[in-house]
Amino acid sequence: MALITDDGNIKMGARAAWHWAFDPGINSVDMRDVLDHFGVQFSARGADGAIMAHCEKARIQQVIHNLRIQHKEAWAWGMLAYAPDGTENLNLLRSLLLPYVFRAVTTAKFNAFMSVQAGQLAFIAITDAAIEARRADGQRHKRKRADMAGLLRVDVELYRKEWAPRLYAMKDALKDLDGICLPRVADVIWLLADKASGDALACHDLCETMKTPVEAA
Repeated sequence: MALITDDGNIKMGARAAWHWAFDPGINSVDMRDVLDHFGVQFSARGADGAIMAHCEKARIQQVIHNLRIQHKEAWAWGMLAYAPDGTENLNLLRSLLLPYVFRAVTTAKFNAFMSVQAGQLAFIAITDAAIEARRADGQRHKRKRADMAGLLRVDVELYRKEWAPRLYAMKDALKDLDGICLPRVADVIWLLADKASGDALACHDLCETMKTPVEAA
């Protein structure tokens, strides 16, 4: 299945496209290999449609790779929330997101980096936020206060007053990363649609979007 129809219509949004780009149903190949064989009936399924799917997946994967260089937290969040399970090392993704969520709740009176309980809370926030990001209804993944208080070894009232707001703040901070990671994929989708519709400048703009940024030393 290709991302864009022959007449330039878009089949899916950025979230679905992120998942689709790493779906093992059609494995991605190197773009140079795709271009070398383009139009020669070369693909895993031996069809032009599969070749186009290879190209589109490779372009989305490339812009996501660029995001990894430019904003590791946003990349980690996108891979955790939208890529198929097992695409990337889960421990790596969590390790990149932990400092980010700690900063979201650290104040002059509370240092999350020095709190064992904050680490436990962050683990849950990262897990639940990813679940919520995939839900079509946008509802929160709810946990009982008593269970959370027991996990953190605090009484329910203290959890309600101090820890629950931190949990929500962590999850909301993670979801804010959507504003960084998803527009990158959406830009590629629209450029592919413009190209399919015959926009002469779309190919140039697409190539510019694909350029790998210089990684900091």
